[in-house]
Amino acid sequence: MNFFKGSSSPYSDLVAAANEGSNYKVAQLLRGWKPPISEFRSDLLTKVLAQINPQKSAAAYVQVVIDIINLATTADQLLLVSDALATMASGATDLSQVDRVPDLMVRLSSAFGLMAQDTGDYAGTCGLMVDMVDVLNAQYAAQATDGPAEIRGVRGRFETQRLGGFRGTRLTALHVECLRQCIVARRRTLHERVAQTVLGVEFASFGRQGGALCAKQFMAYRYYAGMVYAALGDRLSLEQAQRQWMLVFSMPGKFASAIQLAAYRRMLLLTVILDGTRFRLPSFYPPTHSRALETNAGTYSGIAEACVGAKSMATALARVKEAQRMLDRDGNLGLANMLVSSLPMHFVRRLGRVYSTMRLGQLTEAIGFGAHPLANSSEGPDALARLLAQIIQANDENSQMVSLATNDEPIVGAHTVVRFSPAYATLSSLPNVPVAAGSERVAVEQQLAGILQTQVAETRALHEKLVQLDRHLALSSEYAANSREQTTN
Repeated sequence: MNFFKGSSSPYSDLVAAANEGSNYKVAQLLRGWKPPISEFRSDLLTKVLAQINPQKSAAAYVQVVIDIINLATTADQLLLVSDALATMASGATDLSQVDRVPDLMVRLSSAFGLMAQDTGDYAGTCGLMVDMVDVLNAQYAAQATDGPAEIRGVRGRFETQRLGGFRGTRLTALHVECLRQCIVARRRTLHERVAQTVLGVEFASFGRQGGALCAKQFMAYRYYAGMVYAALGDRLSLEQAQRQWMLVFSMPGKFASAIQLAAYRRMLLLTVILDGTRFRLPSFYPPTHSRALETNAGTYSGIAEACVGAKSMATALARVKEAQRMLDRDGNLGLANMLVSSLPMHFVRRLGRVYSTMRLGQLTEAIGFGAHPLANSSEGPDALARLLAQIIQANDENSQMVSLATNDEPIVGAHTVVRFSPAYATLSSLPNVPVAAGSERVAVEQQLAGILQTQVAETRALHEKLVQLDRHLALSSEYAANSREQTTN
């Protein structure tokens, strides 16, 4: 039944075009669309939803849903679209048609953000969006555009040629908004689902929008994806977050963007957490952009430098404490807490590259473990040693605890020895530390001698190649006079 036959409804043109199945007319009507009514009218909007077939014209159906969400002022009014949203999430609507209308997917994403803000149900909104993204990805994957197409020839004639096809998922504004709602919801189960359902499917191209919007969506998608992975907390997820944030810097631009700055600040913290090193921007990133990011991330750079270059944890912990208010304001306090938790093992591994063995009491003093929030210096050196021993055993499979305790001493205490394997040093310069056996020292020295000989041979081979290159390039007497062959002989 046509409710608008013979009437002048504000939506009559859109309903007529949708019922005709004319996607072209619908697209023309939706370009620069503004709601034809200024206030929520339940009876009119209900009739419009009932009139449009979502399977015949998904774009018109979705636009009416967007209008209802934007015009609604109460939660009861939003109930009008609950069935429509369920229909869209069930796969009964071809959401891939929505992306064919410029900016329509952006409007839909903005409407979801407004609905989540009005209702306060960020988790429910995100769950609904995950269902829609899953349906959209499946519809994209099922499409094939590699069939014949009629294109205009050189002389104005039409020729039939087979165009290069596309099969795969497209990145749209709906994907980006889904990740954003997931972050705002702060539900671990939701993060796990999004990581598997949304982030587990790589996109092959961009949706149909302008180039500037594509660049912004790409960077926002990678940035939010890294935040979703980082919220899971395990090492594999943190490594995935590192990969996602690194891709933020792959998008070219005239200036460094705010998204790249936010990703750079997080990468400075995350790289210390994972590797105990300072993050460096990729070599292809423009130097002017690098200087801009470095200038606006001075506090984060100071934290990273203190964690990597300081001999004691006290300096690094002081930097984190000074910047706590800024970290909280930027939403990076969680990463900062993870960084603080990872500091003991990074300092222990750093000493393990120098010494082969060390007593726990000396180790706690060398790294300044007493300043760490987990430590309680009032409990005595043995308590600190036992706590550090637990951290080492839980995080480093390459070191083993060797107990030297007597019957009168605790099993693990300040006199317990940590033996680092593989040993990077033949002798320990600290006093009262047992030296490795003679056979172990000889084996380590032989191994280091072999490595040194290999490096010397590689250096000599490189020098010969450079001399040959100089001979090849010696086109003038001035160049030949300054060649490496003459300066080294």
